[in-house]
This record gives sequence, structure tokens and C-alpha cells, in this order.
Amino acid sequence: MGADPVLPTRRLWVGPALVALAVLGLLASVALFIREPLATLPLYFGRRYFVLDATSMLFLLVINSVFLGISVYMSSRASTSRVLADNLLPRALLTLAFMVAMNAGVMANNLLLLWAFIELTTLCAAPLVAQGDTVAPRRVAWHYLLYSSMSLALTFLGIMCLMRSAHLRGLELSFALDEMAAGIASPSDSWQRLGLALMLFGLGSKLGLAPLYSWMPEAYEAAPTSTSALLAAVQFNISVVAVFRVLQVFRGRDTDFVSYELLLMGCLSLMVAAMQVMASRNYKRLIAYVCVSSSGVIAIGLSVGKAAAYGVLLYIVSNAFVKALLFLTAGRLRAEYHTNEVKALSGVIRVLPFSGLLFAVGIFALLGFPPFGSFMARKGGKDARSPRPRERGRALCA
Repeated sequence: MGADPVLPTRRLWVGPALVALAVLGLLASVALFIREPLATLPLYFGRRYFVLDATSMLFLLVINSVFLGISVYMSSRASTSRVLADNLLPRALLTLAFMVAMNAGVMANNLLLLWAFIELTTLCAAPLVAQGDTVAPRRVAWHYLLYSSMSLALTFLGIMCLMRSAHLRGLELSFALDEMAAGIASPSDSWQRLGLALMLFGLGSKLGLAPLYSWMPEAYEAAPTSTSALLAAVQFNISVVAVFRVLQVFRGRDTDFVSYELLLMGCLSLMVAAMQVMASRNYKRLIAYVCVSSSGVIAIGLSVGKAAAYGVLLYIVSNAFVKALLFLTAGRLRAEYHTNEVKALSGVIRVLPFSGLLFAVGIFALLGFPPFGSFMARKGGKDARSPRPRERGRALCA
């Protein structure tokens, strides 16, 4: 007749408080989305270090919507999972710090500041990965931190190459994203092309693109379910925003070079994911490899350019919700079956009809079956020649 014995009474407030903060974040994002029409954007603040434009407003809405679902899951699971209950407060604090960095990073108008916020999300996520209940979660967390740091180091090295290019041509390179294009030399030189290649390669690795993709299946499998959802459906989006920002700076320059690099990484990711999906017997790892495949599709879409902008954006947004749905449902299955093996799920719809159905729907949606968003994104990409989708895609990516 008292409090649930799994969760100490003094910490009963943590779960509801996390949900309340998530609701406030989502309401603030919705209010911005409604109150600020596209015609008034961009809006700069914080000494122009931050910006509200179509891209940042869209992704603020997406990540805060997903975070609300994750916070509800964490709050509800705390009453049935002693592991989560014992660590709910530190996990909630790390998750909130992660989300603060995510929201600030999405709005960053400075390339170095954006890079720093991506690194900060990594530092917040690594301790969360280490709290998984699989074999050697701390080792996996160190691997995740190592791969992420290496990817961001390559990105930073690319930025240094751009500075070298500007210095050799007597130009002053500003890291403000709305001014950076003016400091980029035209026509491009070898330093500039190397810098762009390294930045796209580093950010592509954060997206889980081949060849530096192996951290993704390992981390997604080993991390707690809520953390897997954070990585796949939230952190993924700040890397997407960073790629968008870089492509905006280099708009109209080295388009063939950029397209070939993204196309190569995308096709390689699709091939790797196809082989690993067939061999995987672990459903969390299976979802992770499907995420690698999704990253490949996004890279290929970006290589096409503006013609596919509408379809790529629709694909990214729909995948964020589908990934969150899949990982949170996988957490429910794990709690029931105490294993991540696919063979254990035989007859799951009879045992857990709602969770089993959601899991099946999520898999079909992520694989691009109609009538889900991934399928509509392909149609949107094909219809990009019509004025309306093209106008929307350009408004969000410009």
C-alpha cells in the first residue's frame, strides 16, 4: 500500500520530472514552429552563435518529440526494473545534459560550436552506454567513445585544412556558417577538397556509414534500450544537421566531388548492412544494421542533390520515429524474454500482442514498405520535379 518497492520513495519524483521536462521542451519547439513563419527566418541570437531557421526548427521538433517518448519509457520502466530504478537519477541527469547539448547543437550557427556540441553529446552518451546489461558494456562504451572521437578528430582535421586553404589565398575564414562561404576560395584547391572530404568522412562515420560503421551495431546492442533509442533517433539527427550545414556552405562548389564521396559511402553501407542483416540472430543488432542501411540511403539521397531534398528530409524524419519505436519495443521484448535472440520471439504476438505488432510494423516501416514514411519519401524524391515538394525541400535545406 506504499510506494513501489522497486523504486526508493525519495526518487519517485525523477521519472515524472523527466517526462515533465520533456513535455516542456516539446511545447517550446511546437510554439516556435507555429509562431515563426518561414518568411521571418533565419533569426539569429546569442551574438549570432545560434540561429533559428527552417532546418533547426524542424529538427528541434523531431528530437524533442522522440525524447518525450523515451522519457515516458524510462519513467514507466523504473517501476519494474531494479537496474534502471537504482540508476534513474544519474541516467536522467546525463540524458537531460545530452538533450541540452542536442538542442543547442541543432541551433548552432558556428562550425566549431556545432562540432563541440556533437562531442558533448558523445561524452554524455558514453556513460549511458556503459550501464547496459550485456557482456562488457564498459568496453563497448570505450569503443563507442574511441570511434566517435576519431570521427570528430577527422572532422576537425578537415576544418584545419579549410583554414590552410584560406590562409594560402590570403582569405579570412569565418566559422559562422552564414558567413563561411565567403572565406572559401573559388575555384577549389587541393587543401579545400581534402578538408571537405575529411569533414564528410568524419560526419559520415558518426552517421554509421561504412567503412567506420562498426561502432553502431556494437553500441546499439550493448546500451540500455533508452540509450539505444537516444543514439539512433536523437543523436543521429545532430550529425545529419552538421552534414546539411557543410553542404550549405559548399553549395554550388565541388558538387561532383561531394556526390561521389557520399554515393560511395552510401553504396558501401548498403552492401555491408545487407550481408550483416542476413547473418544476424540478435534483434537489437538486426535493428542496428538496418540503421546502417538507412544511413546509406540518406547518403545516396544527399549525393543526388536538391532534386531529392524533399524525399531525404521525409525519410530522415520518419526514420527518427521508427527507430525510437523499434528500440523501445525491443526493450519491452527484452524485459519479457530476457534475451536479444530472434529465435526467442517465436509466437511473440500471442504473448505480447501489442508490442509484437508494433515491432513488426516498425520493421516494415524501416525497410520502406508502403504506406509508411520511408516509402512516401521515395515517392517524394521522384516527385521532386514538381514545384511544391521542391519548394519545401529547398526551404528546409537552404
